[in-house]
Amino acid sequence: MLQQYGVVMAAIVVLSLAAWLLIGWKWLELREQRRHGIAWADQVIDHVRKGLNEQARSLCKKYDTLYLGRLLGQAVTANEPQREFFEKRLRPMLESEADMLRRRLALIATLGTLAPLLGLLGTVLGMLRTFDALRETGVVTSSSFSGGISQVLLTTQAGLVTALPIVLAYWVLNTQAQQCIDTAKLYTKKIETVLCHD
Repeated sequence: MLQQYGVVMAAIVVLSLAAWLLIGWKWLELREQRRHGIAWADQVIDHVRKGLNEQARSLCKKYDTLYLGRLLGQAVTANEPQREFFEKRLRPMLESEADMLRRRLALIATLGTLAPLLGLLGTVLGMLRTFDALRETGVVTSSSFSGGISQVLLTTQAGLVTALPIVLAYWVLNTQAQQCIDTAKLYTKKIETVLCHD
């Protein structure tokens, strides 16, 4: 197929490989964020509520490779947590961490969108070749015409078959990333409520 359909089919294969590498990488990253659950975050809130700030800090330090762990760690280690601290420092950090969590998702979506377009390009180029060959021979039979058309439509099929699982994987990963972000927002609000009494 690569020899017959040339550059376009090779581009679809390369695009597919790149998309699946990104999907695997992002899946591992999100799995690490979700693997530890959030029971430890409830313990941090409970420690802070009881005034056990040192235990809360050590628990946050244990989970500082996690998005939520870094956020709670900033809140717990602040000298005088006030609402101003949450507005000026923690909320921007929350947005920055959310952007990091969403990183590469847009690229996966773009690759999923490009695959059927490449397939369509291959079909158009193949149709042009078919029409040129028919014009040169001067003989147009239904079998030669339909055979050429069916062959060139394979690139469109390849593009669609490549795109569907990529778009589905993007949707799943995007949903998981949004769940992590929503959880972080919830726990940021919880710790703000505990620490700020004004």
